[in-house]
This record gives sequence, structure tokens and C-alpha cells, in this order.
Amino acid sequence: MRTIEKGKEPQSLRLHRKAGGTYETYAQTDELRASLLAAQGHICCYCMKRISLRTMKIEHWASQSDNEDRTVDYDNLMGACTGGDGERKALQHCDTSRGNTPLKVNPLDRTQRCERLIGFLANGEIFSTDPEIQKDLNETLNLNNERIKPARQKILDSLRHRLGKETPGYWTREMLERELSAWKKLNASGMYREYCQVAIYFLEKMLKHRGT
Repeated sequence: MRTIEKGKEPQSLRLHRKAGGTYETYAQTDELRASLLAAQGHICCYCMKRISLRTMKIEHWASQSDNEDRTVDYDNLMGACTGGDGERKALQHCDTSRGNTPLKVNPLDRTQRCERLIGFLANGEIFSTDPEIQKDLNETLNLNNERIKPARQKILDSLRHRLGKETPGYWTREMLERELSAWKKLNASGMYREYCQVAIYFLEKMLKHRGT
């Protein structure tokens, strides 16, 4: 999970809201989806899995049922993966698992900066020292399920292997900074790498321990 930095909202959404329209009557959802994908680098707002125009949901951080005035508020909308829709409960995650349950952690809040409140263990587990956010991650969003957790661990294992192969036994500061820069960048198609924040957390932690 990482903070989402948005640009301008789609004109169709702005005009629809100005005319008093609701989410249910908004017809140009593909334009909105494309805008959200661009803002998020084509990764899910919660688990960071790759999403596309046809493999995503439009997520309302403040739920529609309890916040009718924010259903077409661009600052309340994100792109989420399908979250194991149709699978057994243990494999459902992100919006599919969450439903309308309120969350404390908010990828849209630039003052909260969710990546500062979330960490990862070597086994791929996502965690927070804040008990409310830990509940969001572990229970409400189910981000430590048996599929997502191993996928994050695979990212870390691959990163450690590559760095170790390049300079066995020692990772120089230059190597770490180069890797970190690559994981923070969008590719030519405007996409982040899947689960990018896992690698970013690991590399920043290594650089902090390395010192100046």
C-alpha cells in the first residue's frame, strides 16, 4: 500500500457531480477507471497487485452506504483489484473482503502517508504497529492471506537473490540506491511494478541501517 498522488479528475465526473448526479447514474466509468489507473500506476490501492481497465473495481474509501454525499467525490475514489471475488472467504481480500467496514488506513490521505505506518517482514507479512491499522490489514482487508503473503515474499526473495548475485556478501550503498530508484519509478507504460512498496520498504530499511 502506498499513498496515491492524483492529478485532475475526469471532466465527465466533475460535470456529473456539478449536475447533482450520483455514482449509480454515472455512465462514463471507463474514463474514471483510466484516470485511477494512471494515478496508481496500475496497481491495486490496497494489495498492490496489477490491475487493468477490465480487472479492477472502483473503490470508495468512505463507503457509499454511509456517505452518499461522497459517491462521486474524486478524492474518495480508488482503483482496487477484484479481490478474489467468488472465491472462498479465506481468499477474499481488499474491497471484496472489506465490504462497507470503515478503515483507518487511507491511501488517499497525503497527510497520513500510509507507507510510513506499514511495514513488511521477510516472510512477506504486512504489518503495522498501530493496532487499528493492523486490524485493517489483517482482518478487514485480509492482506496476509495464503496467496498475497507468498507473492510479497517472492518479491523480497528475488530482490535479495539479485543483489547478492551482483555483489556476494555485501550490498553497496550505490546498489541499494539504484534498486530503490528503479522500484519507485513508473515504466514506459506508466506502471509501477507489482507489490513495489515491499521492495521499497526493504531497500529504505537497508539504506537506513547502512548510514551515510
